[in-house]
Amino acid sequence: MGIFEKIKNNLTETGKFASEKAKIAKDLFVAKEQIRAKKKEIRTLTYKIGQTYLDLHGEDYEEDFGAYIRGIEEAKAEMEAKEGEIARLKEQAKSTDLDDDELADFLDEEDFPEGKIAEDDDVEEADDTPEAEFNQAEEAVQAAADEVAEEEEALEEDVEEAEEDAEE
Repeated sequence: MGIFEKIKNNLTETGKFASEKAKIAKDLFVAKEQIRAKKKEIRTLTYKIGQTYLDLHGEDYEEDFGAYIRGIEEAKAEMEAKEGEIARLKEQAKSTDLDDDELADFLDEEDFPEGKIAEDDDVEEADDTPEAEFNQAEEAVQAAADEVAEEEEALEEDVEEAEEDAEE
């Protein structure tokens, strides 16, 4: 087997290796994302079970649920108090010398909605995001592709050197 055949085989093997790495990274990302989606589904369904129980038995609940229901009631009362504090602070801020642009920085309506506590049917997990996982998988694929490109470049240089040596 000649040197060119060895170099060709090395290039082929390197390409296969990088391709396998990229496929594994993609499959890993997909599997993690599927698990994350199922966990989110479980959290959402668990939330809905609790909300349904609270709607049906908020006044006549079993004692095992008492601490949870009282905790929810306390949290809602605290949130309502904070909403009142926010309204008071908004009024106080409006009476200051701040212009409207400065107020907008502090009083963003999306961050501080007025009115009742919003009920959220979808419970989100703030820690791991699909975007972060996707970016990690994309970086792994890119690293594998870069590695293949570097090895191909090195092998091409070896081929050129071998051809030059053969010509001499």
